[in-house]
Amino acid sequence: KRKERKRMTCETALPSYLEHIQVLKAPPSSSSTATTSHISPFLKKESVSPAWSCTFSLNGKYLAVCFGEPNTRVVIYKTDDEKKNWSVWSVLEGGHNRTIRSIDFAPSALLLATGSFDGTVCIWEYFANENDDNEKDEKDGGGGEWEVTAQLEGHESEVKNVAWNRTGSLLASCGRDRTVWVWECLMPSVIGGSTKGDGGGGDVEFECVAVLQGHEGDVKDLAFTRSHGYWGEGDEILFSSSYDNTIKLWAEDDDGEWFCAATLSDNVHSSTIWSISATPSGVRLLSASADCTIAIWKFYTPMEWNTIQQQQDGCGEERDISKHGVWKCVGKLPKSHKRVIYSVHCAPLRAGHGRIASGGADNSICIYKEIGGGMSSTSSLSAHHDGFTSHNSPTFVLDASTVNAHDGDINCVKWSPVDGRILVSAGDDGVVNVWKYHMR
Repeated sequence: KRKERKRMTCETALPSYLEHIQVLKAPPSSSSTATTSHISPFLKKESVSPAWSCTFSLNGKYLAVCFGEPNTRVVIYKTDDEKKNWSVWSVLEGGHNRTIRSIDFAPSALLLATGSFDGTVCIWEYFANENDDNEKDEKDGGGGEWEVTAQLEGHESEVKNVAWNRTGSLLASCGRDRTVWVWECLMPSVIGGSTKGDGGGGDVEFECVAVLQGHEGDVKDLAFTRSHGYWGEGDEILFSSSYDNTIKLWAEDDDGEWFCAATLSDNVHSSTIWSISATPSGVRLLSASADCTIAIWKFYTPMEWNTIQQQQDGCGEERDISKHGVWKCVGKLPKSHKRVIYSVHCAPLRAGHGRIASGGADNSICIYKEIGGGMSSTSSLSAHHDGFTSHNSPTFVLDASTVNAHDGDINCVKWSPVDGRILVSAGDDGVVNVWKYHMR
């Protein structure tokens, strides 16, 4: 009881606070899907399956969580629209035979991608039964079933992360083999379909369109965002972060070939970059590192960057700037974590507040907000609002924090895509905590 009270406390001296509203635990496993030879001595002793990653469906009604050994599986929770309580909806077992390290909902259907330490990516698709519209059947698991409809192979070692693009037409995976794979998804019956989960019946096809090499260490995280017409010929670009302390920007040329268009380094981070998150507009990127800092990167068009350089140099001479523009670190969030930061997430557009959440090895969750100040931006892209103010030198403050949020490392934090008050966190203690963010 003493430990529970400690975990629930919030730092009330800060302007806002997090209220803990629910603990989500995985149900007892019907069978152990992990190979015991892979289980660490710690897990054998404690029998705890870490909750590694979590993802919301686009409509915010479903929350999928992947777990590690010894009980490797995916648990999907569904929320009660009236009471906002979460309950177990489906349990997915099989597919992988080692820890499931990452998970991501496709943007337009009940379709999941999971990445595992077994070196594969699994695609899970929900097939509804005729009675799936029945309210009782839906509460009991929808009456339908989940199936692995594709297993993507190619990585030579552990898959660390998976990420869909905005339309669900591309899926990226990264891993310990220092590569990023880009897969084209051809699934007409699901991609672009409804979010209700009436998928199934279509031909599922995935084709690897690129294997990207260039990192000198494990690739830890991925993030698609808008290209704004300045990077390559595609509508989106892909960021990857690595054990080598850098972020690489990948773009698509006019022949459909992916290439490394830029490396974001500048000695901003001194250790592994575990997590990256793009703002809704795609003009900013946040990176969280083992050096206990979170950096803010901003995109400048060629004209904007040339103007800034002229102002700094005090001369009117134009510089030779890449036609793509540049990404530059414009600051860091207040240093609030004492240990490795494993996860950072920017609030989605519908949240309406532009806050940033982070979690890490110090078992704490921090919420940051931007305040006025800094140099005014001339960016035409600033019209795409993030909830951020438009500054080249942004200033952030710690807005809320809670200590002992989990009994162990916090591996993932995620904002709800539809309710800006809801934040979830997944940890080594094997649970997912649901938080309500109170702004002041």
